[in-house]
This record gives sequence, C-alpha cells and structure tokens, in this order.
Amino acid sequence: MLIIQKGLGFLIYLVGFLGFVVPAVITRFTISDTHFASNNYWIMGIGLIIGGLIDIKLGKKFDQRDENNRKKHHFFFLNFKEWGFIFIILGVLTILIFLVNLF
Repeated sequence: MLIIQKGLGFLIYLVGFLGFVVPAVITRFTISDTHFASNNYWIMGIGLIIGGLIDIKLGKKFDQRDENNRKKHHFFFLNFKEWGFIFIILGVLTILIFLVNLF
C-alpha cells in the first residue's frame, strides 16, 4: 500500500484547497456578479499564495523528524514548507497567466 500522507500531512491538502476555494466563495457572495471569480481567477492565485504562506508557517511548527531521520508530517513525500513554496509558485503563475490573457 502506498502511503501518500503521514502525520498531519492532510493539513497541507486542506490548506491548499481552502486557499483556492475560499476566495472564490467569498467573491461569489460579496459581489453581485456571479461569474466574477471565474472571469478573474487572479483571486484564486492570491488565495494560493496565502495558502502557501500558511503552509510555510505550519511547516516551521511541524517540521520534525523521527528517530530514523524521516519526516513525521508529509503529503506525497513533501513536507509543509516544500508544499508552501509549490502553492506560492502556482499562485504567482495563475496571476501571471491572468495578466497575460488581459492583453
């Protein structure tokens, strides 16, 4: 059996998912245009950046290793900090793609 997460690794997925979805839900209920978030997906890019920063912050708290020098908390064999940087890069790319498509 392949173990894709260990310890509190599920939080990495949860923070990334919420960072992607929460901004879309907030804009859906605060702005009268129902398609604002789907037409302006830079909002989700900002959410991914925020989620990445939260993962890095959690990584500072949960970055521990066991007695065999293996990571205690990981998701797909990457720890919190590594996923945080991945989410930040994805967020920046999302914003850049949106800006390129404007012109």
